[in-house]
Amino acid sequence: MVAGNRVLVVNSRLVTRDEEDLGSVLTFRDRTDLDALTRELDAVRSLSDGLPAQRHEYSNRLHTISGLLQLGHNGEAVEYLQALTETGVAGTAPVSDSVTDPYLQALLVAKMAQAKEKGVLLRLSEDSWVRATYWTPPR
Repeated sequence: MVAGNRVLVVNSRLVTRDEEDLGSVLTFRDRTDLDALTRELDAVRSLSDGLPAQRHEYSNRLHTISGLLQLGHNGEAVEYLQALTETGVAGTAPVSDSVTDPYLQALLVAKMAQAKEKGVLLRLSEDSWVRATYWTPPR
């Protein structure tokens, strides 16, 4: 049964003693939260079913980019990345003027592109500054 915005399961049991009817016992269980969690779990399962294929595709794309860079085809790698992310390099200039760490620059450009997709303008403060490179990739 539905009571307001809650889903209740109602059970009714007859109570007898020595073949004499003593009445009924009703139990009410609120299933609203359980039903919501079940729907959420179903959605997560649906998403996770596609993850292995997405991981494989992502791995292929990373290998393609790595190969282009290792072969010295930097321009083609940039074009490929822009095609994959459907973004240009707009927003790179303010980042490169104020932040010298190339890994942080790359992260900021990506975050600016994500913000643009959501209709948000992401800008760095004019006094933004990073003292040094904090991460060095393994060789």
